[in-house]
Amino acid sequence: MEDAALLFYAGLSVLVLAGLAVWRGIYLINKFTFRDLKKLFLKIEEYDKEGIGVLINVAAENCRSEKEAGFLLRSYFLILSILNGSGGMKNGHISVKPSSFVLSGWPAEKKKEKFEAALSQLADFAGKRNRRVWLDEERSADEEWVEPVKRALVCDRGITNLSWRIRCYRRDAFRRITEYVNWHKQGASFSIGLCRGAYPEDGELDENETAENILRCARLLADNSIDCVIASHTAIKPITNAKSGTFSLHMLHGREEVDTALKSILVKELAKSRGVYMIYGRSLRSLLPYVLRRLLEKPALFWTQ
Repeated sequence: MEDAALLFYAGLSVLVLAGLAVWRGIYLINKFTFRDLKKLFLKIEEYDKEGIGVLINVAAENCRSEKEAGFLLRSYFLILSILNGSGGMKNGHISVKPSSFVLSGWPAEKKKEKFEAALSQLADFAGKRNRRVWLDEERSADEEWVEPVKRALVCDRGITNLSWRIRCYRRDAFRRITEYVNWHKQGASFSIGLCRGAYPEDGELDENETAENILRCARLLADNSIDCVIASHTAIKPITNAKSGTFSLHMLHGREEVDTALKSILVKELAKSRGVYMIYGRSLRSLLPYVLRRLLEKPALFWTQ
């Protein structure tokens, strides 16, 4: 009888914990992401009134078909059209993850071809509406087919509204920034975002080394008159060591410390402009990988905020 009671309470405990985990997961999805375009744009209007820009990313990781990639492209067209709707947002742009437009099993050359076609359409559509297209950071394995597309569009075709983020927790970040400076000297126009990092498996530098690397890269970009953004979801240490008004700042929607920082007098005085990174997705399948990555980046989020 005692054994049965123990098993009952043990099972009940597991169910309660599982229920709490699901409840917390739903809470974090609602906190960090949007599944309703109306709610997304209501929040964007709030940021706009504060003079804070936005970068909207459609969560669509692990693309499963060309049809899905085509739907993603149309979703961005819709968002860009709404941004330019009645009144228009002063500083609203889109952020895309290259791997969202290709199937993981495709060879690199096919990935390059399909992504270049999608990005060309996006850049053209956004450019006609005075909006920028940001390329979100990717894993190292994707550089093989992403880098040639960036070069083809900004150097060979002269597209001027394309920007991308660099992982400054990698040792090769400064070398890559130096290469982009050479593109700029050849006439290419773009902006660069310097990231603290979201993929632990790619990390090579600790937090302090990364902050130093961000500042080193930022100074090189500033010295060459290339628009530089510090993309820091967790801290703003690098910008506090920078010359006032030299760099812009992008932070992540959903964290209480982010809203506090973006509206603080310190950031208003230091940053040339302020922006917030926002995630939109219609399904839990697309949103869960994003929330899990945020939890890996900062596990304490599971029980705080």
